[in-house]
Amino acid sequence: MKIALTMIVKNEAALLGQALRSAKELADDIIVVDTGSTDRTVEIAKRHGAQVFEHPWEDSFSIARNQAFEHARELEPDWFFILDADEEMYREDIPRLKELMRDEQWVAMRLINVNVFKNGNEAHHHNVRAVRNMKGVKYTGRAHNYLHCPKGKVLNTDIRIRHYGYDLTPEYMQEKYIRSAALMAQDAKEYPFDARIQYHTALMFDKMGVPEKGEPHALAAIRIWGNDTKRNMLRLLPCLHLTSAIYLKLNKHKAAERYCRRALSLWPEFADSLFVLGMLLAERPGKEREAVKHLNRYIRMDAFLRQNPQPGYSFQCLGHAAKAVGLITMCNQRMAA
Repeated sequence: MKIALTMIVKNEAALLGQALRSAKELADDIIVVDTGSTDRTVEIAKRHGAQVFEHPWEDSFSIARNQAFEHARELEPDWFFILDADEEMYREDIPRLKELMRDEQWVAMRLINVNVFKNGNEAHHHNVRAVRNMKGVKYTGRAHNYLHCPKGKVLNTDIRIRHYGYDLTPEYMQEKYIRSAALMAQDAKEYPFDARIQYHTALMFDKMGVPEKGEPHALAAIRIWGNDTKRNMLRLLPCLHLTSAIYLKLNKHKAAERYCRRALSLWPEFADSLFVLGMLLAERPGKEREAVKHLNRYIRMDAFLRQNPQPGYSFQCLGHAAKAVGLITMCNQRMAA
């Protein structure tokens, strides 16, 4: 079994070496497409054994990722594995990933991205990172890419990738958000009925600090996915949480509560909505007892999920147990007064 790691880069010298070292035991070949680096990115990639191909940036991450696939195909691998320069494999997971890849029933695999932050918080989401070298495999989407693969079974795994890309310098993050938001807004306008694009556009605007621009996109995604709640539950849950977070930032607390409760009606132990709803209720006189109930459930789920990442599920509010304890203490003091 032969595995080709594919990666696209531009000015990634700070973290690239760490990413490539982490995948050393996984990849037989490394293909890097550089879209215009002016730092030591190309030098570092070559030092770690990568074949580097330079392509001009064409305002689309998918174009660059597909170029990496085309170069990798010349090496005739069995699998493509996609890693970004600001990520790192959990090396202890690699033997199990390779074992899963040997099972011929799977055409692709979703891994868990563990977004880590300096304050200890985490966010988990999943996407396809391993796909067989088959005809028709390609990315679409200018900014938030979607990997299309031939019909077949896709496995949700608990294999993890550590992602540092949301916790870099404020200047770098703002530059990254501005670039991506412009591309995603184009996609959202072009594909108004694609819930995935609408959701990620809302998420990007929220991260940029302009939640009011994200609100209509989040609501559009809910309308589309809400047409088949059972089928789309794993997509709908993080979208409902995002919408509640947007309304919280807009000081529309009743709307935020409504979307939290809608999420909890789908899954009563959904950690993100337990935390936000508990936080909302803790600030409301007379709701202390209910707030404590939700926050205690959140603390239990937070501890469980950080030790046991759940294949297929996305979470944005892990690591807030200390804040939840503080809110419980405040509620208990008010009830005792």
